[in-house]
Amino acid sequence: MKRSLFLLLITCLLTVILCCFHTADAATYGNLTYEVSNREVTITACSTSATSVTIPETINDYPVTSIGDWAFASCDSLTSIVIPDSVTSIGDWAFEFCDSLTSVEIGDSVTSIGEDAFAYCDSLKSVVIGASVTSIENSSFDGCGSLASITVDSNNQHYSNDEYGVLFDKNKTTLIQYPIKNSRQIYTIPDGVTSIADEAFIFCRDLKSVYLPDSVTNIGNYAFYNCDSLESIVIPDSVTSIGNSSFGDCGSLTSVEIGDSLKSIGEEIFRNCTGLKSVCLPDSVTSIGNSAFQNCTALENVYIGNSLTSIGNYVFRDCTGLTSIEIPDSVTSIGAMAFASCLRLAGIDIPDSVTSIGDYAFSSCDSLTSIVIPDSV
Repeated sequence: MKRSLFLLLITCLLTVILCCFHTADAATYGNLTYEVSNREVTITACSTSATSVTIPETINDYPVTSIGDWAFASCDSLTSIVIPDSVTSIGDWAFEFCDSLTSVEIGDSVTSIGEDAFAYCDSLKSVVIGASVTSIENSSFDGCGSLASITVDSNNQHYSNDEYGVLFDKNKTTLIQYPIKNSRQIYTIPDGVTSIADEAFIFCRDLKSVYLPDSVTNIGNYAFYNCDSLESIVIPDSVTSIGNSSFGDCGSLTSVEIGDSLKSIGEEIFRNCTGLKSVCLPDSVTSIGNSAFQNCTALENVYIGNSLTSIGNYVFRDCTGLTSIEIPDSVTSIGAMAFASCLRLAGIDIPDSVTSIGDYAFSSCDSLTSIVIPDSV
């Protein structure tokens, strides 16, 4: 009994001590809230009424070394921020949804810029990346509707930009971020680029055409998502992987050419591409991911190569313009609601290779008059 009381007393005492230390570490400096740890200051919050902020290099003789996660998030009145040379890291979501932020000066000591650090800063027009930066998350500048260019210090050993203000890695093998408000309607990705990063062109609504070189092997998730004006895309034979939702919600996309090396069609890759009329999947493709062509309402013609083994869930759901489709003998499974609400689909032959058909695969196919289901199912 005495031992239990002693342990309880010690636990309570430690809790009080820790709480006291935590309270002592949290303080304010003007519009800023900060914490001290290991004799270094992290900015943790800012008054939402602040309009212009210059972060000091030191507070109470302690160096300011980092801007914490969400520190300035949704500070709608903030128009400018000066980040001193003492700061080495900018946290995740640090300035997300700072709608009025027009300019940012990033100090020469910053090495990392976190996930969504400046995402959806609608008024941000340009960004300068210093020589010391070694890590930038792919989504750091997502949704910056006014961002026209990203400039990287020529001495930076990890990142670079081209003459149009597009962000690359140093060797220009990965295209990281195409600024949303770049005025160009046609863009040619430079030779030598092998990878288009996740969300690289997301929300680039003025872009009508993009030319991919034969060096590209990978297109990341959401790479061209919601590029409303994109009309056509040619995916070269060099591409072996395309991520999920990479061309989703590209409403003006009418033409797609897919190279002969692609192995799989990712989930939601062309979902809501309401202008897409036809698609040809090469023999190299073995699987189609869930909702890959869902709600492609203008889709009339689909050619499927002879290597396809599976059609995922919802793949052609709501493709109201689809009248017919030929499923090759290589297919073994058709997912749930794969052809649901294909209102004009009149008939379909399911080959003997198919062994499973998901729930409601052909539900609400109002024009379907005949379907042959093999004994193998």
